[in-house]
Amino acid sequence: MKSEFNTVRDMVMRGNWVVILGPRMSGKTSLAKAVMNSVNWRGVYVDLINIGSFRRAIEQIYLSTPRGIRDELAEALKAIGVRVTTISIDLTLTRRVKPIASLILNSLCRERTILVLDEVQDVRNGVAPFLALLHNLFNSCSNLSVIFTGSAVGLVNLLINPKPDSPLYGRPPVQVRLNPWSEGDALEYLKLGLTNCNTPFNEGELREVLSELGTLVGWLNFYGVRRCGGARHADALRETLTEASKIAAEQIRRVTGGSTWRVRVLRAMAFGARWRELRDVANVSETALTNYLNQLINTFIVSRVGELYVVRDPVYRQVILNLFPP
Repeated sequence: MKSEFNTVRDMVMRGNWVVILGPRMSGKTSLAKAVMNSVNWRGVYVDLINIGSFRRAIEQIYLSTPRGIRDELAEALKAIGVRVTTISIDLTLTRRVKPIASLILNSLCRERTILVLDEVQDVRNGVAPFLALLHNLFNSCSNLSVIFTGSAVGLVNLLINPKPDSPLYGRPPVQVRLNPWSEGDALEYLKLGLTNCNTPFNEGELREVLSELGTLVGWLNFYGVRRCGGARHADALRETLTEASKIAAEQIRRVTGGSTWRVRVLRAMAFGARWRELRDVANVSETALTNYLNQLINTFIVSRVGELYVVRDPVYRQVILNLFPP
């Protein structure tokens, strides 16, 4: 990940905004935080996983600002009727979300700041005002550098592929993609980590980890931390699979949305299927099928390998088979 670190850091230092794309647990958050912590600027990290709306995203950004800025903002917000405490802010009773959002984000412009908006595609409601706010910041706040992380859907897709009528048209953020590691790199990572914490292992155990979990660094680290903490191989692997399966199941339910034809298509791709096979299984218009496949590819659930569309990640594959048996 050293090359990706250097790329993101170089882009940020040049004043570019950056989008780090990749599947869940691919190291996007770690990379963004590493860049944020590597420069002598103020850093603000905002976790937007499952945040839902623009309103809630602004509340989360406010709560993530440094204490001194938050105290100043609290006074200004209370003066216009916003309910604020030391640990919460409530924008549900105000119709002035846009100017309040602008006030909060512009407070970060007084000195060089890196703002990390993690899993920003989870902002699903109020995307248009969020894009307009980002456009204004990009034009007026040279002290602020933004690192977005997420999958190439929803708000992230509009950031990296702005339409001609988008406020960000002609100035999309720089894209950096994180892919799963090769098996060789993943194996060496596990060996090095377990050796450094003096945990005994054998290669058969590590091969089983890669077979069950794949090569996403987040799950390898999750397993390794438990082994280094004293857990046996079988226990550490079971705990990791349980957590990984919860996240995968949540995402799978979201992309299928209760649709029977989407379920049929996803199940068909568990071990690979060609376009004509998916068309026959789906029994919907080619446009609907194409849009669905693009969504699955952009969320890193499905990959295209030659003529095949396939779920390559073993955790996602097993979750699909468990959730939707034949």
